[in-house]
Amino acid sequence: MSKQLSSPNRVVTLTYLSFAVLIVVWIGAWLGKVALEQKLDYLATATGSFLYWTTAKVIIWILPALWLMKTADRRVGEVFNLSQWKRWLLWGGGIGLLIALTAIIPNYLQGKRLLPTQFSF
Repeated sequence: MSKQLSSPNRVVTLTYLSFAVLIVVWIGAWLGKVALEQKLDYLATATGSFLYWTTAKVIIWILPALWLMKTADRRVGEVFNLSQWKRWLLWGGGIGLLIALTAIIPNYLQGKRLLPTQFSF
């Protein structure tokens, strides 16, 4: 007597469940990195940390998102509304500029360099 969820309800349920699992796994990745740094000195370096977190983000955030899109039978272009790319590029660029100004303006007023002089991960 099990009742099948309709497709939209199934996608919603899977999305909420995926989000809950994602948060738990992300906390586990953070705790795992702290524990692994004790044994692997490389993970404590900037490059090692960058590689660890980039891999973790792809596995924990990107792959489940792609799976959910496939489950919902939606394309990436549809999800990101790529048909209106000028609009979201303007919005994202404007917000990015405002965020950048929160670092640039104080540096300017204090007479510090506006941009970093060395590359860093």
